[in-house]
Amino acid sequence: MTRADGLQLVEVRAGYGEADVLTDVTLTVPAGVYLTVLGPSGTGKTTLLRVVAGLEPARGGTVSIGGRPVTDLRPGRRSVAMVFQSYALFPHLSVADNITFGLTVTDVPKARARQRAREIAELTGCTALLGRRPAQLSGGERQRVALARALVREPAVLLLDEPLSNLDAELRAQTRDELRTLHERIGGTVVHVTHDQGEALSLGDRVAVLLDGRVAQTGTPDELWRRPANRAIARFLGSPAMNLLPSDHPLVGIDGTAGREYGIRPEDLLIGSAHDRGVLAIVYRAEVTGADAYLHLRVDGVAGPPLIARHPSATRPAAGEQVRVCPAPAGWHVFEAATGARVNGAE
Repeated sequence: MTRADGLQLVEVRAGYGEADVLTDVTLTVPAGVYLTVLGPSGTGKTTLLRVVAGLEPARGGTVSIGGRPVTDLRPGRRSVAMVFQSYALFPHLSVADNITFGLTVTDVPKARARQRAREIAELTGCTALLGRRPAQLSGGERQRVALARALVREPAVLLLDEPLSNLDAELRAQTRDELRTLHERIGGTVVHVTHDQGEALSLGDRVAVLLDGRVAQTGTPDELWRRPANRAIARFLGSPAMNLLPSDHPLVGIDGTAGREYGIRPEDLLIGSAHDRGVLAIVYRAEVTGADAYLHLRVDGVAGPPLIARHPSATRPAAGEQVRVCPAPAGWHVFEAATGARVNGAE
């Protein structure tokens, strides 16, 4: 891949049958940027990649790579490579032949293809695997081979479709680090789709949130976390989800404005003893996740979902205990209740 390339989609529509899966998707991936596309299952993430790759036709809009329109070009002429969720390796070929396959079908001389395969195998940690076949590999090894097979073609844009979803937790963390290191070494434009928030926020230079077939917001991980553009994004980012409170909730207090909704993340709810400042609440359940516990809290006389606060598990209050709850400074996110849009200037 070269840093001179980039990707742009303008008002792209795509779908199956009569239904649109993607609706007017406009997205710019600057040259050399690692973009993660985050969204729940069924929102069109894989369809987006397949349209960029030319594996699915666009019903409208344009796709450009390196400033060149490619909407009507077949896949082989787009200078893209895709790593599928299933890896899609040829079971009857060795790892070396899997890696070089994309070169041999484009008439690259066999000696050059083998040399390039060895170079990429070294970059991706596949050198010791070249003589094996896919059935002899672990899931992590297959993932590396699939990545090497894509990179060997030196694509302008590398497309990754949930590449870590088949790996266990420890291997996912290791592979995330390897992907970032690899991108730092070779550069290039990457579009990586995932439903995993931790994966998207830790890997992406920029993150695009895809909801209901549309790009809801694009920004750095920090921008999306600190200033979600609307209520839907705010609730989607974070686990447990952001607490959403009406303007007359006791925790909002006299600062509440009618017609607005107030969001606060669990880590921005501060817990003290019943003698401290804040609103009185009862702990009715605690979910321990290791160092942290998520406290489910009921405020007396307030209906609706409980408040959820993050608190160190070692000092968590017991179920049934009365505590005081107050928001951290600058912890509020404020939205228009009717539209869900973020109120300008809200921190």
